[in-house]
Amino acid sequence: MTAKSTHLLHRFGIRFRCEMVYKGLSSAHSPFPIPHSYSHPLQSLHFSTMPVTPVTAPDSGPTQHRAIVTLPKNTIAFIFGTATSGVKQQVEVKLRSEGTDLQDCTFEGLNTPLEVTQGGSGIAHQTTIVINPDSTRERELQLVFRSYGRDGYLRDIVQLDTNVNKPIPWVTNYTYNTEDGGDHDVHDTTLVVSVINTTK
Repeated sequence: MTAKSTHLLHRFGIRFRCEMVYKGLSSAHSPFPIPHSYSHPLQSLHFSTMPVTPVTAPDSGPTQHRAIVTLPKNTIAFIFGTATSGVKQQVEVKLRSEGTDLQDCTFEGLNTPLEVTQGGSGIAHQTTIVINPDSTRERELQLVFRSYGRDGYLRDIVQLDTNVNKPIPWVTNYTYNTEDGGDHDVHDTTLVVSVINTTK
């Protein structure tokens, strides 16, 4: 990350980090209160590319990528996206506070909008998760990106690109694009997290 991009992130109070994680995360599921669909216009402020050479540790399985988005007190978050690859894409979303998992769900898609397959509200073809505000504590979203082959086994994600923009002071949008190694267009999963302040 350049000095200029670091200055932009600090200027807008955005705390963001991406790192690699390995197979074996917990998968307890709790429902979210969720509307059927949501969309939000995006304007580019900053773009950061993080190509990563896949590394497989002994007995750990294929590598994955994880992104962390901080949710300050009194913010609401909307999460939605698309899968535009010939193999199934998956994003696991965990809501955490002080190291404790509060809720989680899973998005999946195969050349479709991402749909909630676990931990949703039970609505058919649910495409948006809403994280309601909390006035008592700061929380974080942990996003784990995976890709599956046609044989059902995990494939390596080789690149995660992140675009952070702040069109107005009380809205921050995070856009994630992944590459599963098939064609190197970094357009296999697109996930958007829109975080909006609910108080002045």
